[in-house]
Amino acid sequence: MINHVYVIKSDGKIIFHKTYGSVKVDDSLVSVFLSAVSSFAGSLAEGEVKSVVTGRLKFVYTGGPGRYKDYLFVFCADQGDDELGLRERLKRARDSFIDDYGIQALSWDGKDTSIFDGFVSSLEKILMGVIKIALVGFGGVGKTTLLNLMRGTDIPLDYNPTIAVDV
Repeated sequence: MINHVYVIKSDGKIIFHKTYGSVKVDDSLVSVFLSAVSSFAGSLAEGEVKSVVTGRLKFVYTGGPGRYKDYLFVFCADQGDDELGLRERLKRARDSFIDDYGIQALSWDGKDTSIFDGFVSSLEKILMGVIKIALVGFGGVGKTTLLNLMRGTDIPLDYNPTIAVDV
């Protein structure tokens, strides 16, 4: 599970952070740690993705392309998570951030990070993908009612059996 998503400038300032899991990490330590790791390991080649495992966490990171090379894009995930899947989603998240907020990031004054808050919706599409749910059970137990509650639609007061629904 991806627990945290970061966009960090090379000077260590976090310009975007979103928490998804319950694992607590110190943001300033993450920033300093990953900035140091990337500088010790040498600059990342364009498009290169690296990972570092520490304890039960895995940090998967990549730099930005071209004029965005001073930005580090980071996923903090559980150690056992699929490395290839994390790398692919990280690249898509990086590209989406640069497409939507690249110009603002280059001219960012280092103070107000709220200008990047809109990235959350794009990020969640990349991370969550399509969710499929199957509701199975005996008749009259509330499967359709539960579906209507999840969709925010009205719940009928009379019982009408549902026959094969695909939403």
